[in-house]
Amino acid sequence: MDKDFLYIAISSIISLSTLLAVLLLYIQNKKLKNNELIKTSAELSYMRSYFEKKIIDINSKLLADSERWNEVNHLLLSYNPKVDESFFQSKPAFNDSFFNNFRIKPENINVKEDQVFLLTPFIKSEKVTFFDVEAICHQLGFKCLKGDEEYITGDIFAYILNKILESRIVIANINGRNPNVFYELGIAQAIGKPTLLISKNIENIPFDVKSQNIIIYKDSNELSDKLSLMLSSILVNE
Repeated sequence: MDKDFLYIAISSIISLSTLLAVLLLYIQNKKLKNNELIKTSAELSYMRSYFEKKIIDINSKLLADSERWNEVNHLLLSYNPKVDESFFQSKPAFNDSFFNNFRIKPENINVKEDQVFLLTPFIKSEKVTFFDVEAICHQLGFKCLKGDEEYITGDIFAYILNKILESRIVIANINGRNPNVFYELGIAQAIGKPTLLISKNIENIPFDVKSQNIIIYKDSNELSDKLSLMLSSILVNE
């Protein structure tokens, strides 16, 4: 009886030890995979940031003079109408099946009169631009938002669409010619949302940008001055 009990006890201990070893091995393997996934994700994030910076550097060289800038941005120039008070009046949200695909009902979205949404590349080098725009907006009573400020668990594009619809004005930072910014800008313009464009580092522009909703600036001070003047004109003309 004692021998049988001892045999069962030893067998149970061996079995439990084996199961524990297998479980520990599984957990360790899972941790390794998670670490590899985190490492891979970090590497991909770094690569994305690296290549986005390279693209911006190349585009900066491409747009280094006024003739090249004018040639590349001719569609934007031809679209943006002359600034006047009627252009910035609140407009009803545009209803389209496009938004329904993202479970968005434009007719249920109320435009926030004090909200400005900035379309901008999600890279470190453009954070300064956002802070400059945000500061000016704040001084004039506007709240400035951008797409990566909040932690979004779902579709970030649907979030951006919502912000475009509910914002009174959309400002597009076209530095670096980021494709996401241009796509979102196209949507904003297609639904009739008042849009302002900001672009850096162009000299000796041969055309009259005063009739366009485009702010050309060399540094933060010039951006702040010009954006403040344009947003102030919106408030005055109401």
